[in-house]
Amino acid sequence: MKLTHETGRGGDYNKDYELEKYCIKVFDDYLRVLNKVKDNISPFFQDKIIVEYGPGDFLGVPLLFLCHGAKRVYCIDRFPLASEKKYLNLYNKMLLNHNNSYAGRKTWDDIINKDIIYIWAKDGVFLVPEKADIIVSRAVLEHCNSLEKTFKNMHQNLKSRGIMIHKVDLTSHGTHLRVPLDFLCHSPLTWYLMTSQKGYPNRWRRNKYKEILDYYSFKILYEESLNEFLQEELKSIKSELTCCFCDLPDEELLCSDYFFVAEKA
Repeated sequence: MKLTHETGRGGDYNKDYELEKYCIKVFDDYLRVLNKVKDNISPFFQDKIIVEYGPGDFLGVPLLFLCHGAKRVYCIDRFPLASEKKYLNLYNKMLLNHNNSYAGRKTWDDIINKDIIYIWAKDGVFLVPEKADIIVSRAVLEHCNSLEKTFKNMHQNLKSRGIMIHKVDLTSHGTHLRVPLDFLCHSPLTWYLMTSQKGYPNRWRRNKYKEILDYYSFKILYEESLNEFLQEELKSIKSELTCCFCDLPDEELLCSDYFFVAEKA
């Protein structure tokens, strides 16, 4: 399963307008949370180096960063990039739609491998040659085999005082059987044997992300949590939760989405 077929894009978007609309939504989401921590975000991306983890096949969000002034975007993914010719017309259309001056200077062929650099890293981590001002991901971290390794890599890639923006999908991704939280009932070994190397969620809850952020001295500047799970559903399986989750407070178990902005010390 390729990461963004189930996560970063939230499903398959086959039509050009759907892809562009989705990318605008993601970009606007980043702007919205940045606005919570920065006084003036209009020039925020100007001349910035950005790293996106898990961008998937379509590089529309990195392109929007460039259209809003970013200098370069590095894209790190566990899977190779499909032929960009598939989206060539849409890329050039987006350039015209979102920044005429940028489009007047560059086409997609001028951008790929120069201003947008896609890095295929089978374990999902890579040391980029330029320190990043901003790191982003959307519905990717929950698929990482090692959150510790991924956050260590992000710490290495980010400048001091650099900003990270991550949105994490803590749902079962279709792996539950009876109720949405029963995927937390499998033992770690059973879950590993069932899902290893198949792109399924790692199951870590919000508290794990906070622990790792604290370990690497990231300061949380802003956070949002969405609770889509029902208390009654949790109650029905709570006695069956595996050791990793059985002692967690309900508020951690009921969190279905975690969106946060953090700063490197």
